[in-house]
Amino acid sequence: MDPVAPGGLIVPPSELSRQGTWGSLVQTAQAMIHDPAQARTPVDMEALRWNGLSMQAEGRNMADHGRAMADQVDVMAARHQLDPQKTGALHRAAQTMQTVGGHLEQNGQEMLDYADRLRRSLGYL
Repeated sequence: MDPVAPGGLIVPPSELSRQGTWGSLVQTAQAMIHDPAQARTPVDMEALRWNGLSMQAEGRNMADHGRAMADQVDVMAARHQLDPQKTGALHRAAQTMQTVGGHLEQNGQEMLDYADRLRRSLGYL
């Protein structure tokens, strides 16, 4: 899911245009990457949610890539009789990608949950 595609927006692009510029939205989103606690307006919270959605998608992609990589290592090992040491190193790298991807996906969900709690606590939901 593309968090900035018109279909992925909770607030329609026309409303965002009326409220301000897209550039400020991106700037606000970037500012919150390191400190989500700075979110205070509805647009900030939507940007925080988009960051969470993006992080979830990146995590899923990374984990999927790690799984595909592990499958390819198995095929290479079977066809080309890779050195066991190289096979082990490649499997560990693939597992690391899967693990990190899973953590990113989980962190993205936590960001979404945080944005929703923050929206409720500030009365925006």
